[in-house]
Amino acid sequence: MLEKRSYWQQETKKFTWKHARILLIAEEINRDRNIRSVLDLGAGEALLHRLLDPRISYRGLDIAGEKERTQANPPVDYYDFDHPDSNAEVADSPYDCVVISGLLEYLENWEQLIVTAREKWLKPGGVCLVSFINTKGYRENAPVKDHPMWKHKFMLPQILKDLERLGLRVEKVYPIFWGSKNWLRPLIKFWAEVAWELDKVLSMDRTWVSQFLLITRANTNYEK
Repeated sequence: MLEKRSYWQQETKKFTWKHARILLIAEEINRDRNIRSVLDLGAGEALLHRLLDPRISYRGLDIAGEKERTQANPPVDYYDFDHPDSNAEVADSPYDCVVISGLLEYLENWEQLIVTAREKWLKPGGVCLVSFINTKGYRENAPVKDHPMWKHKFMLPQILKDLERLGLRVEKVYPIFWGSKNWLRPLIKFWAEVAWELDKVLSMDRTWVSQFLLITRANTNYEK
């Protein structure tokens, strides 16, 4: 195995196409006029930045980011999410929106990242977009293998409870199908809307759903 940062610098090059999850994230952010700043955790090569409205300021954090402060645009700073105490303070905090996409399954202590994001990087009442791998989708006949660096897979009923417990109020759940094809977005959005309106969110917990994207908001009434 390559040194961790070198490994992820190579790995992030595989995730530069405009898949359904990243397009949904950009759509949610762009239509919320209260969002003017975004912190992207696990930013990779900052694909999200290219999809955001020009009015929105952007900063990314990633293990493959720049260790020295640069004038790169967009700025993606080095951050080791497994060792938060070893990192520099995150510039320009707090943000209107924090994105945690394609990251939680790789972390030993994913709950600590949620707490840090809510307490330090996200404005009170700010929006947090969180994605996670669906365990049920990988139990039977999965078309792809588990990533060798995954440390967790998640169950929808449990993570709904966990995020509420950690101070994030869930406002919508999107099911992402195998392949994450952009042309499936209308179906994803329709199913998510109907399930939420009918209070049938768990009806989306199916084997053909490979991951979920949750739209959450920092709970201003949160108590530890």
